[in-house]
Amino acid sequence: MNTSIHCVAILGSGTMGAGIAQAVLAAGLPVTLYDISGAMLQRAQASIAGGLAKQGLPGAVERLSVTTALDGIAGADLVIEAVPEQLELKRGLLAQASAICAAPAIIASNTSSLPITALAAACESPERVAGLHFFNPVHRMRLVEVVRAGQSDAATVATLVAFAEGLGKTAVVARDTPGFIVNRVARPFYGEALRLLAEGVADAATIDTLLQTAGGFPLGPFALIDLVGVDVNLAVTRSMYEQSFGEPRYRPHPLQQQLVTAGLLGRKTGRGFYDYRESVGPHAIPHAEAPSAASVGPLVLGEGSWGPGLLALLQDVHVQTLPAATFLSEPAPVQAAVVLAGRDEGALAQAVALDHVLEPTVPLLVQCADITASEVASALAHPERLVGFDGLFTAGSMTLVATPLLAAPVRAAAETLVRGWQRQPCWIADGPGLVVPRVVAMLINEAAFALGEGVADAATIDLALRLGANHPLGPFGRAETLGYRRVVAIRRQKKFGPLSGSQCQN
Repeated sequence: MNTSIHCVAILGSGTMGAGIAQAVLAAGLPVTLYDISGAMLQRAQASIAGGLAKQGLPGAVERLSVTTALDGIAGADLVIEAVPEQLELKRGLLAQASAICAAPAIIASNTSSLPITALAAACESPERVAGLHFFNPVHRMRLVEVVRAGQSDAATVATLVAFAEGLGKTAVVARDTPGFIVNRVARPFYGEALRLLAEGVADAATIDTLLQTAGGFPLGPFALIDLVGVDVNLAVTRSMYEQSFGEPRYRPHPLQQQLVTAGLLGRKTGRGFYDYRESVGPHAIPHAEAPSAASVGPLVLGEGSWGPGLLALLQDVHVQTLPAATFLSEPAPVQAAVVLAGRDEGALAQAVALDHVLEPTVPLLVQCADITASEVASALAHPERLVGFDGLFTAGSMTLVATPLLAAPVRAAAETLVRGWQRQPCWIADGPGLVVPRVVAMLINEAAFALGEGVADAATIDLALRLGANHPLGPFGRAETLGYRRVVAIRRQKKFGPLSGSQCQN
């Protein structure tokens, strides 16, 4: 490793401390691992040895030494603190470490949300203190955030960047603001999902299914909260909220607190948003049924730019389509009609025009990412045939919106139609922005705030979210793909209460 760091001390032998130790040992450097608990150190040693063996580096564990005496870290060029997220605990430990390992040794914290500036203030020579935030699991996650505190000098930051890159990681530099880059910009992934759940727009499984299959995220927000720990996610959210002086965007949700109070912390306790005591995984995604010849057209297709995903899908499954203008002048028997327009493109006018010509039992599907299904239904002579849908995100599954007036035969016909398009129909209640567009728009919105506040540039934010949160696209990449006009239109919708239940159809 081509840096000035030749010996590393790690404070804390929990999951993160052990993971960081394994990464450093695998890169060829000796590590001293400190913990007040000898039992914890033993477990960490076994975990590190097993991990290195799987990497084909069994001999690397010989460079590991452990100690329950803090002065055992003397001589380290770099100290990385990885103890629980408690400010005073970290400040006290780092203050002692900075006295034991004098300058030019670098003192770094792996905190995910606490202010590095406050930690540096407790240390001797605070200019040599910075954040070094790894992501779990360390051996798989490629990103490291190097957090520049108010006191950090340029040499400290540069050395930590080189060190992280020497571990085979990608380093990004962030300002010392609440949540840094990833934990800040990713907050809406959890926060909006919790609000959607509480509003009754959809249940946890449906939200997870849509964000995973249609949105392309590796895990849905509730499965991910359960994996990380409901208590951990709540603690980070609360820290963000407190550090931002009560910014409403970061307000913790009562649903999280209720689960923590009940001891339902996710996978580690067997129950969280899901029940893990069953033999079958709680968030397995069923496959869509294969199409049949009877389920692919003819279809009336209205003009508009709010259905790029659906347009591509219809081409892939060879659906026979009829332009709305042709149909309105010469009505013919059709299976369904689809409106792809947005609010500003005349979605409501198109829906009303088609409603006057279609047979009463024919489903009318209207995209509802920037206009609510209830608003459209209220203008129709036959509101019982109105089905809202998401035309922006259609990979794997498809969002369908039910109003209280939706007729059961129309609902069944819409499900058959979507299955014929090789997509899983997922019903949600009517709500502004649906599920995936709303969550994605809020992620983009938060990224824009972070960019405007100088946390990092757009390219760095996108890189951090892709590597640190495994998002398929960074928020600005998403915005470029969707178009900023659509993102703004989704965000401008007024909120109102939910109207009906939700369900994914297998």
